[in-house]
Amino acid sequence: MAEVDRMLTFHRLDAYQFAIQFLQLALETIRDVPRGHADDIDQLRRSAKSTARNIAEGAGRSSPADKVKHYSIARGEAVESACSLDVMRLEGTISEERYVRGIALLERVIMSVSVMDRPE
Repeated sequence: MAEVDRMLTFHRLDAYQFAIQFLQLALETIRDVPRGHADDIDQLRRSAKSTARNIAEGAGRSSPADKVKHYSIARGEAVESACSLDVMRLEGTISEERYVRGIALLERVIMSVSVMDRPE
C-alpha cells in the first residue's frame, strides 16, 4: 500500500499540507528567536498549531456548518500567524528570507481554506 493510501482524509488537503509546512517553519523560527521574546514565541506557536488543528478538525466534522466553523477559525489563525511574523520582522527577530517564505505559505493556507469554508 502506498504511503498516500494510508493517509487520513485531512492529510490529503492542500490547506493542511501548507499549514504543516508553515508550522515547521514557525518551529524553526522559534528555535532561533533570542531570549526576551517569549510572548512572540508563544503567540506564533499557538496560532501555527491551531491553524493545522482546525483544518484537520474541520475535515473530520460531518455537518457542513461545523466544517465551515473550523475552516474559518483556521483562516483567522493563519492571519494571526502572519501578524506575528510582521511583529517579529519589525523587532528584527526573523530573517527576511524566513519571513517571505512564511508569508507565502500562509497565503497558500488562506487561499486553500477560503475555498473550503463556504457553506455547501
